[in-house]
Amino acid sequence: MSELKPCPFCGGAARITRRDVKFIGQNAFESKKIRCAAQAMCNRCRARGPVYTAVLINPYDRNCLQSEPYKWMMQEAIDGWNRRAE
Repeated sequence: MSELKPCPFCGGAARITRRDVKFIGQNAFESKKIRCAAQAMCNRCRARGPVYTAVLINPYDRNCLQSEPYKWMMQEAIDGWNRRAE
């Protein structure tokens, strides 16, 4: 994953936050499916980037961090924050 650019408003450092949005269900193997959201936020002024969501299976399992939906969601949040107007 690429690095986050400084905040366009105050120049502060940013971080990616992830939160659970909605429990979707459980399959026969008792794997929980949860819609999660990722968003970049400035640590200083609390400016926020766009929100990206994905459905993750067992989001609290370490293997989830290697799944394609998780990687896509996190990379899109980074790209959305780093996008600047010309």
